[in-house]
Amino acid sequence: MTHAKRSVLALLNQRTTQGFYAAIFCACLAFAGMLLAPGDHMERLLGLAWLFMLSAIAFLVGKLGLELVLESGS
Repeated sequence: MTHAKRSVLALLNQRTTQGFYAAIFCACLAFAGMLLAPGDHMERLLGLAWLFMLSAIAFLVGKLGLELVLESGS
């Protein structure tokens, strides 16, 4: 694997880590807002929180895939 390709994969790995943490943070905010919201808004925030949790899982799977590519290329 070339140095340029390895550095691009390392940058993508860093971005997926940041995306994972951002998705977890947004999910926590949505769950916290759910406790304060009345009635129908609570259900919408719950759906939004689970959507953020699913995106966090997608970021995690992407990060694990990038880790495997980086390890196999070394």
